[in-house]
Amino acid sequence: MLDSPSRRSEEQPRLAAAIDQEFSESQAAALARMDDLAAQMIGWIMPIRFAIAHTEAEREAVYRLRYETVIDRGWLKPADLPDSRECDAYDNQAVHLMAVDGHQLAGYARLILPAPGLSLPTEQAFDLQIEPRARWSMPGVFL
Repeated sequence: MLDSPSRRSEEQPRLAAAIDQEFSESQAAALARMDDLAAQMIGWIMPIRFAIAHTEAEREAVYRLRYETVIDRGWLKPADLPDSRECDAYDNQAVHLMAVDGHQLAGYARLILPAPGLSLPTEQAFDLQIEPRARWSMPGVFL
């Protein structure tokens, strides 16, 4: 015999709550597995540590690594960068993230933050304007 509509409507909230609880538990288990994997991956790359380049010396090391990379990959010639540094107008508004192995700079990423009156590189390269202006950043160089 079929259930009455009123009985079905009474069971729906209980069923929905049971599904929500099951989903929450499986989601929590998945997040815990992801945390374990992230910890394992960090262990694989140790002793590499990540830090923001705060000092002028750290920024100089970053610019020299960028220079070596663009020269090694053939994107530019040494004559294009006579001071053996690769830097641009976006560096002053960027966060420079270094990957350091012991005392050696092993990798680098740049996050360009929006600044009044200065377009992001993608906006400039493709003649775009990304709105809202102050809410976007742009990952730059990854080495």
